[in-house]
Amino acid sequence: KMKDMAIRDALTGIYNRGHLNTQVDKFSKRAFQMNSSLTVALIDIDRFKEINDTYGHLFGDEVIKKIAFYADSIATKYDGIAARYGGEEFVMVFPDCSVDECSLFVEEMRELVNDMLLECDGQIVKTRVSVGIASYPETCDRVQELLNRADEAMYYSKKSGRNRVTIDTKEIHEYVNQQIETANVIA
Repeated sequence: KMKDMAIRDALTGIYNRGHLNTQVDKFSKRAFQMNSSLTVALIDIDRFKEINDTYGHLFGDEVIKKIAFYADSIATKYDGIAARYGGEEFVMVFPDCSVDECSLFVEEMRELVNDMLLECDGQIVKTRVSVGIASYPETCDRVQELLNRADEAMYYSKKSGRNRVTIDTKEIHEYVNQQIETANVIA
C-alpha cells in the first residue's frame, strides 16, 4: 500500500510525475534499443484558472479528477499509462504506438471531456482540453525530447483556439521556439 501511495497522485489516483518519469525512462530505453515507437500526449485543461476563479477550487478538483479518470481509462484501454503531470496537466504514454493511433486514442478522450457535464450550484459547466502529441521516431529523433515536443504541440493547440489535438511537426517546433525568442527579446 505504501509503494502504491508513492507512485500515485493523491487527488486523482493516477500515476504521479515521479512515476511517470521512471516509466518514460524505461519506455525510452526500450524504444531506442528496439528501434520501436514511443508516443506521448500532453493534455492541459482549457481555461482552468477561470473554472477555479468562478466555481472554486473544490469544484476545480472535481474537474481534475474526472479528466484524470478519462485519461487513465483511455490509456489503459490502449496499453498505455496516464499520469498527472502537474496542476491541470496530464500525460498519456503509449509504447509501440504510432502518431496516428495515438491521435485516435487522444481524440476519443477529448470527446469524452467535451461530452462531460459537471454541475456546480445548479449550473452546468463544460470543460475542454488542449492536447499535444509527439512520437519517437516519427516526429522527433531523440526520445529525450518527447515531453518537450508534446508540450510545444500542446502550446500550439492553445494558441490555435484550444479544444484540439495537435501533432508535433518541425514547423510547430520552429514556431514555438520563435515565439519564445520573441518573448525573451521583449522581456
